[in-house]
Amino acid sequence: MKTTIDIDDRLFACLCEATKTTKKGEAIRMAVEEYVARRNNEELIQLLGQGKLFEPDYDYKAWRRLDAA
Repeated sequence: MKTTIDIDDRLFACLCEATKTTKKGEAIRMAVEEYVARRNNEELIQLLGQGKLFEPDYDYKAWRRLDAA
């Protein structure tokens, strides 16, 4: 998808330095991918803190016994 964005030159220079690229599209894509990954990680961390990622009836020891067999 093509789009036009206005980015401060100094900010973009910092982005290119951080991503080790001089290609505009690649630098923006890398920045967006990292942003999305970090947001997803933050959501997972919040769910972990709330105990919502675990099922109370899940028997993890059963899986360990299967792996050992």
